[in-house]
Amino acid sequence: MPSFCVIYTPGRWKVLLAPGSIALILGLLILLFPSESLRVVVYILGAIALLAGIGLIAGAWALSRAGARTFAVSLVMGFAALLIGIITILEPDLVESSLAVVFGALLLLAGLGAAINGWSGAASGWQGLLAAIGGCAVAVIGVIIIFTPDLSARVVVQVLGGLLFAIGVVVCLAALAMRWREGRQVQDGFRRIERS
Repeated sequence: MPSFCVIYTPGRWKVLLAPGSIALILGLLILLFPSESLRVVVYILGAIALLAGIGLIAGAWALSRAGARTFAVSLVMGFAALLIGIITILEPDLVESSLAVVFGALLLLAGLGAAINGWSGAASGWQGLLAAIGGCAVAVIGVIIIFTPDLSARVVVQVLGGLLFAIGVVVCLAALAMRWREGRQVQDGFRRIERS
């Protein structure tokens, strides 16, 4: 019985379902109302950049304490993300006119961060390889967006809405799969207990 209690942690799927549902709903609203969502998206991007910067700086601190040599890259990316976030929140009109570049820069930073984490061994095996490949793909998309000046803010908002919607769908499906697996583990655990 004690081993079953350690393995079984009920409700983990709810932790994924809540943000997945929020991303799905926000993505759908942005897709349906792109013009009205533009200013909100600018502030959301600013907040995301601030949070990413704080996370990257905290990650750099943890990497430096662990003796990893890649901490400087995370630190520089963290400060760059903080700067993007501060400018985005303080000067939203400026950012609206150059939203594609800001969005591309955020994708580039996020992609490089994921790739570095994948290669540095933060994730092991296939997870590390997939994080590195996915990070490189996101970084390449960011570079393409940065160097495509004719992208309008409305297109970027629609792409962001589509990404949020897709992420929401994937995370909700993962949460539901965890819920199903959790139910199976409970049933299997009770069967083992009944047999003992």
